Amino acid sequence: MSSVSQQQSSSSSWKQVAGLSHEFDYPAWLELQCGLIASAYAGVLVVAEAQQFKPVAVWPDASSGVETLTDLIEQVLEEGEALVANLPASSGAATSHFGVAYPVTSQEGVIAVIAVAVSVVSEAELSMVMHELQWGAAWVELRQTRERYVQREDSFQRLSTSIDLLSRVLPESGFDNAAMRLVTELAINLNSDLVSIGFLKGKGVQLAHLSHSAEFSKHMNLVRSLENAMDESLDQRAPIVYPAGDNAPSNLVSVAHRSLHELQDAQTIMTVPLSVGDEWVGAISLQRDIDQPFTLEDVRYCESIAALAVSSLEEKRHNDRPLRLKIKEACTEQLVRFTGPGFIGRKLVLTSAVLLFLLFSLLNGEYRLSANATLQTISQQVIVAPFDGYIKAVNARAGDVVAKDEVLLTLDDRDLLLEQLKWRSQQNKLSRQYQEAIAGHDRSRITILDAQLAQAKAQLDLVSSQLRRAERRAPFDGLVVSGDLSQRLGGAVSHGESLFEVSPVDAYRVKLLVKESRIADLQLGQSGTVYLSALPDHPFAFNVDNITPVTEYQDGATFFVVEGRLHNTHERLRPGMEGIGKVLIDERNLFGIWTRELVEWMRLGFWRWWG
Repeated sequence: MSSVSQQQSSSSSWKQVAGLSHEFDYPAWLELQCGLIASAYAGVLVVAEAQQFKPVAVWPDASSGVETLTDLIEQVLEEGEALVANLPASSGAATSHFGVAYPVTSQEGVIAVIAVAVSVVSEAELSMVMHELQWGAAWVELRQTRERYVQREDSFQRLSTSIDLLSRVLPESGFDNAAMRLVTELAINLNSDLVSIGFLKGKGVQLAHLSHSAEFSKHMNLVRSLENAMDESLDQRAPIVYPAGDNAPSNLVSVAHRSLHELQDAQTIMTVPLSVGDEWVGAISLQRDIDQPFTLEDVRYCESIAALAVSSLEEKRHNDRPLRLKIKEACTEQLVRFTGPGFIGRKLVLTSAVLLFLLFSLLNGEYRLSANATLQTISQQVIVAPFDGYIKAVNARAGDVVAKDEVLLTLDDRDLLLEQLKWRSQQNKLSRQYQEAIAGHDRSRITILDAQLAQAKAQLDLVSSQLRRAERRAPFDGLVVSGDLSQRLGGAVSHGESLFEVSPVDAYRVKLLVKESRIADLQLGQSGTVYLSALPDHPFAFNVDNITPVTEYQDGATFFVVEGRLHNTHERLRPGMEGIGKVLIDERNLFGIWTRELVEWMRLGFWRWWG
């Protein structure tokens, strides 16, 4: 065939193809395509459907010998390229037989394969056949593109409708309201007479809700039949439509659906299983008139609704359960995890905890009562002002360690010296007058002067005593606990005013604040140890020597004051230091020691509750 004739044939052929509608089916297209190839005597079209390649058209008929093209088609699917292969021919034939296969591709890969068997006499004819297949494949590709577009549009439409339905279902409070709204909306959207939903409970599905019905009897034949149909779909992990349509799987068991179909006056039934992740939790069943059978689009729509709504429904169902069921399920789950495979870390931790519990339940240990402790001196002596006066000098202040008879403070004594001089002069004057009265034998005057001399001597002794006490000295070796008069030099003090407080440094006691719930554990003579915050490396032993009835209120609790005498001292000990004191009570069970607070709290709560 010349080049001009080939072009004319091609032009004529494609004029015929251009007249085809976009709704043509595959057999019609293959018939036209093979009719345009004069040397073709057989043809087959293989298209990808559900991730599998299936022959959708055979020409001239299904009984024609296209089996010779099978190997060629498989090879094209593997390599993804157009191939030509020799085919067996009758002996003595003047023409050669070839198989020509051309792949139709898209972004996803090979989507179809066109294969024809031809009988040609020259290589030019074979090239013309390949050229015809290339142009004809465009129609198959266009058909596949349109189908994918329609499927995508259908998916978007289903998703939009599903989201619109969920926007009305999910805001419902509680599982019952949400489930009832879901089945009612599905009944309206899918024009169904009855929609039911059930969830797995125990070994089978239990019906939860029916559309347009708030209450139903669990012993109704309809309820049992619905639950059996849901079990049948759930067991097979696949949606079931009865009566089955043309696109329905043929390997699904539908005995329970047939029984329900007979019970419901020959209605068409569709049941879709529900899953959350990898766990199957229930099923939805729909029924409507037999004249409106459920289609594949209905199944996909219901599956999309179930995929979006079931997790929220399952969560609401779990939240609405009674507390006892939640506790039971949690305990059962943990028990299964502990006894089943896996969860090695959890098993080790739980086993260790049980062993430690048994160990501490059998062992005894020392029970020590802990309490906040404050260090105090055994006694304190107050140094007061001996008379009204003014401060002349200050030699110590709070925090200083002083020795016995060390001068702490000196008062101004100038007025006292003048007073002393005055009374000495008065005494000397009275002494002269007394001598003169004796010489004159004036008895009455002698008596008066004798009394005046005694008065002057008493006043002089008083002034001398005050002069001696103008210097305030430490009564013993100790520590000045309070009093800082260094900022009051020249200031006035009153008679009896407190100037310093001095404590001995060789005798301390511990003040413990013990909770009122623990005061009964203490007895006089019990030993203990105190750790001070300032000296954490030096424990100090003490004995309880006084349990006072005095209480203090701190942090919302009442504490009794308990005193103990230290056995040893330290040069760095100072009154007011704080720490923790522990008193040895006795030996008790370790588990009882650690859980005593909790047990007593629960006991008081129980008594308060029973009143």
